[in-house]
Amino acid sequence: MSTGQTKTTGEQRDYAFGVPDDVEGGALLIYANGKRNLFLTERVHFAIQVERRAGRPVFFGITAVARDRIGAEDEGGVSVLAGFDPRKRPDEADNCLFLRGL
Repeated sequence: MSTGQTKTTGEQRDYAFGVPDDVEGGALLIYANGKRNLFLTERVHFAIQVERRAGRPVFFGITAVARDRIGAEDEGGVSVLAGFDPRKRPDEADNCLFLRGL
């Protein structure tokens, strides 16, 4: 839960949505489109535009969905894969990080 001021402008912004109490597991689905802000799904909650160093922007559609929980019944946690940078040049290395918090 965030207790600070929500950032809605600028390079770094905050996005928040509610989760019903009966949802035990979920996923954030991220769709990408390099041509326009259009996705073949009715489930996109919001979309963002990311400018690239060269060329056209990339559009990301984001939605949250309920999923079966990962792990044992008595085990909670969050899995995160981070490091994707759509502004990276093709000759730059990918830097990714996988975290599993229990």
